[in-house]
Amino acid sequence: HFFTQTRPATLVVFDKDGTLKDFHTSWVPWLESNAKRVCSLLDSGAASPPLDSPRPTIESVFGTVGYFPHLGKEKSLTTDSPLTHASMSCIRKLVEDHVGPEAIEGWEDKVCPKEVVIDAVIPDLPNSLSQLKNVGGVRLAVATSDTVANASGALHHFNVAQLFDLVIGCDSEGYRLKPEKQILQRLCDELSIHPHRCVMVGDTCADMIMAKDSGAIGVG
Repeated sequence: HFFTQTRPATLVVFDKDGTLKDFHTSWVPWLESNAKRVCSLLDSGAASPPLDSPRPTIESVFGTVGYFPHLGKEKSLTTDSPLTHASMSCIRKLVEDHVGPEAIEGWEDKVCPKEVVIDAVIPDLPNSLSQLKNVGGVRLAVATSDTVANASGALHHFNVAQLFDLVIGCDSEGYRLKPEKQILQRLCDELSIHPHRCVMVGDTCADMIMAKDSGAIGVG
């Protein structure tokens, strides 16, 4: 789907979570453990909830970031869930506003332990990416709302880091949150590739809007 006679692609940009790795295998355990920790601090009296607000619960923490597991796996994330596009610092601030500055001390920004990251890999990912790069002759990059270090670490765990030319994350200089088109435009500029020759592969509306607004092809 990446190649046509009239518009051949020379760059394929991937989102990370939900695209290169399974979202529910990585982010959901991280979110659940964090919600339990902050609520445990509140329940034990070690932290005070915000004044004039209902006491936060695990479910209300989930709702703050647009995650509703009772709706089932396929519908558990709202289309505008911060988990799909916001930076780690933005997610933390949303939760802090909900649980208070004391309870947020129990929040861990690291997404998940090494073994969970490995289990989250999409089946046959190394072979698929190798064929795309070596047979298709395209360059590969990542545009993620996670940090560059976390994204690069995941690529190394998946044994595909050597296939990627560039990784842009929320801590990259001048980064804009998805779906701002400047993310793809900057990536294309750094690799000297016109956005019209770029394909953006992602699993969220933000990825597709970013592709459309920048002039790239969206696949998702």
